[in-house]
Amino acid sequence: MTKTAFITGASSGIGKATAIKLAENGYNLILCGRRIEKLEELKSTLSKTVKVHTLTFDIRDKIEVETQIKSLPKIIKMISEKFLISEKYIKSK
Repeated sequence: MTKTAFITGASSGIGKATAIKLAENGYNLILCGRRIEKLEELKSTLSKTVKVHTLTFDIRDKIEVETQIKSLPKIIKMISEKFLISEKYIKSK
């Protein structure tokens, strides 16, 4: 079973390095960031070996995060919504 990683800040720095390393290990990726050009460049490189989906938004904007999560394919959306629910629960404690 192939695993999928959801990476924020994937257009540069640690997020980009994480995406590259996970792709090398066979993970499909959902790459998120604010700079579409950088995300598409990374997608072009990594999609030669794994499936890559990009989302462009600022993670500080809660409404935009929820809108983008809703745009994901159904199976990924179910996983992502569980993650968001978990995050809300953790932050409320």
